[in-house]
Amino acid sequence: MALGRTDDTEVLPAEAERMLADMKWGGAPAERIEQMRAQLVGQVRDEDFLVHPANIPAVKVFLGMQTQWRWLGTMTRAVRVGLDYSVLPVVAQAEGYAPFEGHDFTRLRVLEAEALSAWTERK
Repeated sequence: MALGRTDDTEVLPAEAERMLADMKWGGAPAERIEQMRAQLVGQVRDEDFLVHPANIPAVKVFLGMQTQWRWLGTMTRAVRVGLDYSVLPVVAQAEGYAPFEGHDFTRLRVLEAEALSAWTERK
């Protein structure tokens, strides 16, 4: 599911391809991969959007940080509480945007807050 999306019924083409590639890498049988491909056909949504050039570094680093969420566990559920900033320099370097500071960091924090808000609304 793309970050911040409040609905799991649609996936982006890149997400679908990543899912199928992960299944193949994980050793899933070819027939199961084809079943998943058929299941995803009706869910793939091809939607382009423009990103203002000033926001590109923040968006790319934010997307690179998609597995770096900190979670808080309670007795009844686990919730995302924010990004793990300790890995931010590594991700920014990998994305080609190091050092990552100032306005770019502020823009990343806006994306983080909006994603958290979308996940909260979804609950």
